[in-house]
Amino acid sequence: MAPTALLPDGRSAALRLVLSRLGAALLLIGVLAALCAPFLISPLASGAPQARQGLVDFSGWSDLDRPVRLSGEWSFAWNAGVGEGEVPPERMRVPGEWIEQGTGAGESLGPGAGTYGLRIEGLPPGKYAMHVPLLYSATEVSVDGERLAGYGQVGTTAQTTVQHPRSGNVMFTTEGGPVVIAVQLASFHHRETGLNSAPVLGRPAAVDQWLTWEAAQDFVFVVSLLILAAYGIVVYIYRGEELPALYFAASCIFFVPTALAMSFDNLLLAAFPSFGLGGMMAVQYGTFGLTALFFLGYAHHLFPQESFRIAVRLLAAAIGLLTLAEIVLIAMGDTMTASLLSPYSMGVTVLICLYVVVVVARAAYRGRSGAWVLFAGMGLFVALMTLVAVVQVDILPRDQVVGSDLAPVGILMLLFSHVVVFAKRWSQATHAAERSNAELRTLLDVSTAISTEIDLHPLLAKIVEATTQVVHADRSSLFLYDPRTNELWSLFAQGLATQEIRFPADQGIAGHCFAAGEPVVVADSYADPRFNPAVDAATGYTTKTILSVPITTREGRRLGVLQALNRIGKDEFNRHDIRQMTAFASQAAIAIENANLFSEVVAARNYNESILGSMSSGVVTLDDDGKVAKLNTAACDILGYSSATIEGTRPADTIAKENPALLEEIETVASDNTARNLIDFDVVTGRADHISANISIVPLQGDKGPTGVLILLDNITASKRLQGAIGKFLPQSAVQEILERDENLLFGTSCKASVMFADIRNFTAAAETLTPRQTVDMLNDVFTSLFEAVASNEGVLDKFIGDALMAVYGAPLPTGNDAENAVRSALQMQALLGEFNRAREGSGLPVLALGIGIATGEVIAGTIGSPKRMDYTVIGDSVNLASRLEAITKTYKVRTILCEDTAVARSDFALRELDTVRVRGRTRPTRIYEVLTLAEADANGELLQAYAEARDLLLRRDWAGAVRGFQRALTIAPDDNPSGLMLARAQALSAAPPGPDWDGVWSG
Repeated sequence: MAPTALLPDGRSAALRLVLSRLGAALLLIGVLAALCAPFLISPLASGAPQARQGLVDFSGWSDLDRPVRLSGEWSFAWNAGVGEGEVPPERMRVPGEWIEQGTGAGESLGPGAGTYGLRIEGLPPGKYAMHVPLLYSATEVSVDGERLAGYGQVGTTAQTTVQHPRSGNVMFTTEGGPVVIAVQLASFHHRETGLNSAPVLGRPAAVDQWLTWEAAQDFVFVVSLLILAAYGIVVYIYRGEELPALYFAASCIFFVPTALAMSFDNLLLAAFPSFGLGGMMAVQYGTFGLTALFFLGYAHHLFPQESFRIAVRLLAAAIGLLTLAEIVLIAMGDTMTASLLSPYSMGVTVLICLYVVVVVARAAYRGRSGAWVLFAGMGLFVALMTLVAVVQVDILPRDQVVGSDLAPVGILMLLFSHVVVFAKRWSQATHAAERSNAELRTLLDVSTAISTEIDLHPLLAKIVEATTQVVHADRSSLFLYDPRTNELWSLFAQGLATQEIRFPADQGIAGHCFAAGEPVVVADSYADPRFNPAVDAATGYTTKTILSVPITTREGRRLGVLQALNRIGKDEFNRHDIRQMTAFASQAAIAIENANLFSEVVAARNYNESILGSMSSGVVTLDDDGKVAKLNTAACDILGYSSATIEGTRPADTIAKENPALLEEIETVASDNTARNLIDFDVVTGRADHISANISIVPLQGDKGPTGVLILLDNITASKRLQGAIGKFLPQSAVQEILERDENLLFGTSCKASVMFADIRNFTAAAETLTPRQTVDMLNDVFTSLFEAVASNEGVLDKFIGDALMAVYGAPLPTGNDAENAVRSALQMQALLGEFNRAREGSGLPVLALGIGIATGEVIAGTIGSPKRMDYTVIGDSVNLASRLEAITKTYKVRTILCEDTAVARSDFALRELDTVRVRGRTRPTRIYEVLTLAEADANGELLQAYAEARDLLLRRDWAGAVRGFQRALTIAPDDNPSGLMLARAQALSAAPPGPDWDGVWSG
């Protein structure tokens, strides 16, 4: 799914949540730091006297039971290595490197050998211990001229000097007089020179206690590193996607050698004395570079969206090249140059730490999980480590900043912050897993509930209720798409009294979701222009937040939209809710499709059942096991068995028990899969009757081959034959009533009926351009439409007469609306012919016209003919009149003419009285009428009024008024032929008026 564009969220609530969690994490870090405080509070005495010009006086100092640092100004004597122009100093600051005085004061003296001296006065008598700190020099310690300790080999050249960085204790006893301490150093293989840390003096027990504190502090740091490394490895093993945990574990592991080498007694050399200076530096520099690399990778993979790939590559390349150069130089034996590169490595490491802080700060600003806690711990770590770094490279004086004690504090805070972060990630992962399991169980329960419902309407109600439950909403709605109207509609919307809602499929928030095919989250519905507040106004409900998700099938077809309103317990719906509701919508889509499919299957089954039930032919199906699977009502009636008796039995036990020949035919069809037709087959029914039937036996085929046999039975007994014969010219309803009444209606009866004659105009001209086959096809097409107009209005098609037809309405059975039905058929015929002509005009063919005459009166209806050939027809005066009316449509050039008796029955059509005529074969005059549709009458109202007024004047012998009236009608409609014909007659009558006995019939 494409990313969803969420509207502005409730940042205040999110900020409160972040601050509360940050406060809890910082409180936890503070508690851990407080528990470790005894390891961080140094037992050294503070405010001890400082050395001045090589002398320190402890007279009056009462706190010698606690160790003190011998820092300050020591005397210094240069033994070897002073270059030309360099002035060896007479005094030197401790702690600190040795630096020259004079012109280049403040610059390092570089490699060489020298002796520090300190005269201690005011010491009470007794035993004392002095701890000489870890120095990267060869060292010899003397007290009152007596050599008491040495590390490495002190020489005056690089060849004669062996540096072995270790610390150690010197024990001495004083009677209370001055004590002179001399520390001789030789440094030719490492950049660090001088006493970088001040020696510690105190009673032996106090110094031992301080050394135990130092060892415990180092132990806590190293063990913490190892524990966190093991924790990170375990996290990665059990959650392979936690690659940052593996990077941090590697960073912790590779920092252990550096922590051991920088401890109070260089535990790395203590454990592996054979390493020497070069081996120790190789391990320390190499692992420190890897520590920086993995630490950089850790931050990059922890927050990849906040990290910059190019910056990571540049920093990794820098630290990697520097580390490689250091290792190569050490391998070549040039430890001095390697140590000179160390500050640059430290500088790049500081840049890496600062970059990590930037990444974590960006992550914290963006609200990433655990970023604020990590930022707090890392910020303190980087600040303290930066301070240590600037002390180590002598940017800040060592005697003013306690750099060696700050590094463990920073590391401890960093470790604790990561413990909190990892614990939080684990708890979040566990909580997420538990929540996911609970949601999956809920989703499974809901899916099970909706999957068991196959009726669409109850299913929609269940889906709406389940949606509210799944995403913890206040209420929900489901909108389905109606492709016929391009609308979204809903039968179920919680909180609404109406049962159905409809709106265009591209309007509103639901319409936008449906059209885009993506989830839509609205945090403030009233601020969204797509929201329609009318529903809220009508119901009194307040919609705050909305989540809409499209319901899409596996094929990508959209069925509708699920919509949830007002998230309970939160300010808005989040991405988790979107995933939950999207997953549920997929399940709902399957359930809706299944329900629709079931509805279609039920509809198809009912449709098939209705077809089978309405069929007059019997239908029997046998399954692939040869048993009766289904039969319709007609089959039960024909065979004389009930469905309960015959279904599930074999034909040999029922329908074919008395019909062995039928059983053979069925078995033959089942074996060779070839259809069989049995004509006028004698069948013995379950009632022991003998009937004649036409039987078709057809094999049924499925996807995997034959699946059974279908048997069709048509009863062709006398009543059946009669019904089939008369059904060819009478409506089925009339046939059924004739058979039920059992009257001799077909063989002569007098009744009142309407007779229609319809003749195709222009047929000869149209046929001249067609082949005989095309002529027949054209007639069949026209007559098919005309027959439908007759049959659909309760008419009986009497006969086709060339290009004309005759139809009867009301014989042999009247309907009470026969005249109306006849007129309605005429109008329908004219409309169907219009559609037929439009198709012909498109093909460049001549159009046809239709003249129709309808007369109503008494007729004799019955079958006429010889015993071998009989037709059902009607005879009588109305038949003759209808034929004459059809003929005079050519004279008046109108489409349909009715007699007076037919016009009386008009209802939903209009009439125009055309004239009074005396047709051939009749002496009595007849009024005739033109049939118009209501639309035609409305469109020609003025013409019809003018024509009627003129006709009235003509019958009243007002010849001049009639002429003016018909002229007015022609002014309104110049092409109205009846008006033109009547005008000519009025003018002729005006010129030669008829006698006083004139009956209104034109006889000119």
